[in-house]
Amino acid sequence: MRHKRAISVICALFFIVGTFISPIGSSEASAKTKRLSLVNANNQVDFAALQEYNPDIYAWIYIPNTQVNYPIVQNAKDDYYLMKNVDGSKGYPGAIYTNKINTKTFADFNTVIYGHNMKNKSAFGSLHSFDNADFFNQNQDMYIYTPEGVYTYQIYSTVKYSNALILSAFPSYTDAGKQSFINMSLSGYAKSSVEHVRPGVQVTSEDKLVTLSTCISDSRYRFLVIAKQTGFATYNY
Repeated sequence: MRHKRAISVICALFFIVGTFISPIGSSEASAKTKRLSLVNANNQVDFAALQEYNPDIYAWIYIPNTQVNYPIVQNAKDDYYLMKNVDGSKGYPGAIYTNKINTKTFADFNTVIYGHNMKNKSAFGSLHSFDNADFFNQNQDMYIYTPEGVYTYQIYSTVKYSNALILSAFPSYTDAGKQSFINMSLSGYAKSSVEHVRPGVQVTSEDKLVTLSTCISDSRYRFLVIAKQTGFATYNY
């Protein structure tokens, strides 16, 4: 409950002050003293350099036609990155992170990734492009890079959801919890409303999902962008 209240308060603060923060470029993540890039000078994915910079970095997320192009971090303390950047400094726009309830393998039924809703569209601010039906219909691809290779995802749903912690409300260790989340992502329920669903999509409890969670102006709710894993490829070098 304490973690939930902290998220609500900080979401509101980040939304209000986001106008004053310099945006992060769409091709690189920005730290105070170093520009982080997924690839090295040889255009190879360079997780060794990323993890030397910050050992909490374990993946990288990229969504074409948005500003989402950042490292993903996880710390032993769940709220560590609520008010910290990827370089560990306090401030805005914060880091893109997961809680330790999720593994770092993307083999969980549902990996929930958090980012602040910055008004300048940095962090997860540009996820709100998916509010627009035309944008949603024309953009479905998402990529997550790991040291082992790159996972591909199809974005299939956007949902206005309550500020309850998703993996507490829909425990992935039970079949009922998995199915309830699938149902919510496709048709909503009392505490949520589905904004867009990709026609013809099929989701089962055997799928591997990623849920991107960010704030809206009403702190009682979150905006979710939900995707299903469709492939994996190792690096060819």
